[in-house]
Amino acid sequence: MRRWKLKLKDKEYKPIVYAKTETDAITCFKDEVVESVTLYENRDYLSYINKMLENAMLEGIQHRNNNCDREWYKTDTAYGLLRFRLIKDCNDDSYFDYTDYQFVSNDCKVLPCTYEMSTPQKVCEKYFSDSPYCEIYSYRLYGEPKLVKPVELKGIKSSFIVDFIPNKCKCHCFVKDNDLWIKHRDFFSKSHKPTPKDMGTPLTYRLQKYFNCYKNYLDKFMYPDSWGDIVLRNEAWIVFHNIKNFVLVDKIPSVVFVENMFLNTDLMKKSNIYNLSNEWDRFFENTLKTYVKYLKGEIV
Repeated sequence: MRRWKLKLKDKEYKPIVYAKTETDAITCFKDEVVESVTLYENRDYLSYINKMLENAMLEGIQHRNNNCDREWYKTDTAYGLLRFRLIKDCNDDSYFDYTDYQFVSNDCKVLPCTYEMSTPQKVCEKYFSDSPYCEIYSYRLYGEPKLVKPVELKGIKSSFIVDFIPNKCKCHCFVKDNDLWIKHRDFFSKSHKPTPKDMGTPLTYRLQKYFNCYKNYLDKFMYPDSWGDIVLRNEAWIVFHNIKNFVLVDKIPSVVFVENMFLNTDLMKKSNIYNLSNEWDRFFENTLKTYVKYLKGEIV
């Protein structure tokens, strides 16, 4: 099946239509004035179809009356099941630059019953891109030198901010290409443990004794009989590679999948951390929601 590019009178766009002959192509726009028709021979879309076929399994073939076959495929991705359909012209055994698909995420509770129309390029870029993974780029424990901003983020400003602990700990997030970088300012921090003799003493007393805080400063910003926890703050740079397409695949990105990527990092395994607290659950959920808003242009 040939493709033809049409130039319509008083129209800026140039539609591309499938037709056997130039005359058949013109009849597709019989209500318009067609100024010119040229044969469109660009076949770049076939490279996307080949990539899709290499990673999918044929489920069946539907023979249609218009001398075309509809092929049904499925493939398992890291975050769900993808089914897609391609149409092949039996005359020259070539595929159309068209596909429709159905995606069922791992968190899906209601199965979809319709297919979404698209092109092989868009489907390939959305579902057949590099798999996402997490990396703890660098970290520091309390008392160690401050973290240095990664060289990959040179010249890039913070894209948005997400609270880890509301109104107490804010984490800056940076977006670069398909990656999401997070500077986490409370990375599994521990509390200071005084000697048994000093347990239950006021916060100001412990700050003066163990951390050499000036009394005048404490009297200005803290009541002398206040009690609280002294957090020895750790920090870390966390990066989620190739996560952009993942968060755009489904309407609600999977928090569990992101947490599993995070827990599968080498540092988490060496630290024997296999589960996350409610604070981390809430943090990753809010981060994904804010990241989606940023990608859609709702955050400037």
